[in-house]
Amino acid sequence: VTVMKVEEAPQETYADIGGLDNQIQEIK
Repeated sequence: VTVMKVEEAPQETYADIGGLDNQIQEIK
């Protein structure tokens, strides 16, 4: 569910989570 939320959520959500910052870089 987290992955789906990340893909659906905007970058603002990433900053909110902060912990997914690393995962985001890997996806990019």
